[in-house]
Amino acid sequence: MEKISISTPGKCILFGEHAVVYGYTALVSTIDMKSVCTIRNINSNGIKFNFPNYQKKIQLKSLDLIENEIEIFNSKFESFSHFLKTLKKIENECSLSLNGIEIEISSSLWSNSGLGSSASTASAFIQAVNQFFNLKWSMDKINSYTYFMEKFIHGNPSGIDNTVINYGGFLLYQNKKFKSIKNTPRIPLLIINSGQSHRTFQAVKQVKEMFDKDPKEIDEIFKKIDQIANKSVEFINNGDVEQLGALMNQNQILLERLNLSTPQISKIIKMGSSIDIYGVKITGAGLGGALIAVGTQKCLLQYQEKLHSLGYQSIITSIGGK
Repeated sequence: MEKISISTPGKCILFGEHAVVYGYTALVSTIDMKSVCTIRNINSNGIKFNFPNYQKKIQLKSLDLIENEIEIFNSKFESFSHFLKTLKKIENECSLSLNGIEIEISSSLWSNSGLGSSASTASAFIQAVNQFFNLKWSMDKINSYTYFMEKFIHGNPSGIDNTVINYGGFLLYQNKKFKSIKNTPRIPLLIINSGQSHRTFQAVKQVKEMFDKDPKEIDEIFKKIDQIANKSVEFINNGDVEQLGALMNQNQILLERLNLSTPQISKIIKMGSSIDIYGVKITGAGLGGALIAVGTQKCLLQYQEKLHSLGYQSIITSIGGK
């Protein structure tokens, strides 16, 4: 094969952030923001990696260099080493001889925003490798490799991001098991970039410290989040956006009790409530990152225009319908 391009979606957590780490339910959905991996043959020896989002290029004579952990693992390329290590793992396990190829990986997802950019780029990469080399892997195999890459980035991830991105649609996720929710109405969704990068590790650590200090109180918060996540399925199936928004607002209050909001996030939420948006909440770990909002199409457009006038990025997309 001369060239292959694979695109994969991002994701947003509608309900269940942090509670899912403690065994409770989360509702997640893919979103129409994409990552793309292109693999092509080139008329030169070696392997080239191109990351246009970061204006970084890596050129190797051979993946054998990775095993020696020489200059490729210096700080200049450390953020991309999981792609190289995973490709080396695939080369060894599948007895491939990798030479004369270029791999380009890009994404429209905002990094460090809770929209699954690392899992999305990993999935695009694995699926492109699978098709380019005709490995004929199952989706379960692709998902396991995506999760393998996620562990380089997040240490001990829940598995939510890679699972929903690989299998698509709405998923109810609990304890590494998931249930697909299909044939739902399309629901408009505004995704907002708070402009603050978040660090999942920091937010998870903060919540754990709160839980260790007062497990009974924090577990009660998790139980309420769990009830909201499960209740939301009814409103999604019915296309009841107003009630869905009400649940978002309830969930946001609980996330604020976990100290996951910021003054910037509060400002964005207050802006939405002033123009009759049904609901706005953090999506992902919090302490920055992205927010999601639901409302009428007219109100979402008004909200987006107001956000844009203040310098905030946002995109109107939709969830469901699969």
